[in-house]
Amino acid sequence: MTENSTNFSTPAGIEDSKSVSRLAVAGAALLPLVVAGIVFASGGNAADSSSTEPVGVATPSSVTSPAVSPAPTLPASPSLPSAPPPASVTATDPGSLAGPPQDVANGISATVQRVIDGDTVVLTNGERVRLIGFDTPECIDRDGIHCLSWQCGFQEAKELVASLVEGREVVLIGNPLGDEFDRFDRRLAFINVDGVDIGSEVVKSGWGQPRYNSTDGYAWHLNEDWYFDLAQAAPSRC
Repeated sequence: MTENSTNFSTPAGIEDSKSVSRLAVAGAALLPLVVAGIVFASGGNAADSSSTEPVGVATPSSVTSPAVSPAPTLPASPSLPSAPPPASVTATDPGSLAGPPQDVANGISATVQRVIDGDTVVLTNGERVRLIGFDTPECIDRDGIHCLSWQCGFQEAKELVASLVEGREVVLIGNPLGDEFDRFDRRLAFINVDGVDIGSEVVKSGWGQPRYNSTDGYAWHLNEDWYFDLAQAAPSRC
């Protein structure tokens, strides 16, 4: 009997299985190398991935508080100078306030008959004279030559002037810068008796006040500043 040789070929499915097995073995052999490469490239331990902190997230210890600048120091307020103590006021003796020289030599001699009030007199020739540079309290109601009612100080001023000039010879001194007569036709003059200016005595007493001078629309006169000084030192009346 003749023996026939038969070629046995591997079925296609079995050959494919062997190829897969060989690829699996090769892949298993390369796996450690791949893992090692990944770890090396990342610079960390792939086994302890939980310890890796997220990129860009700062931990509390890495947060730095912003620097706080100190508050600026304000300059000290300049100290204000203390007010000086009030100056002490010393009363001036009116008698120590000497007036300017009186032009008696060029005056008019006359005799006073009577006194109307503290700033007006009547001469023996009937002429009325209004003293220059001051004013005194007035009579409010008059019956002829007699005053029935008057302002405070009227009697005192009248009696003072009467004690100085009534019945006596006096010198009348006019003001070269002013009028000779006023609108009531009274002669305007200073009256001087034995070197004493009568107007200064009335102002010094406090019963007369400086008036009818350059401060209220009238002509300046020689005794103006003197009368103001006397009034400041005089006692306060009514």
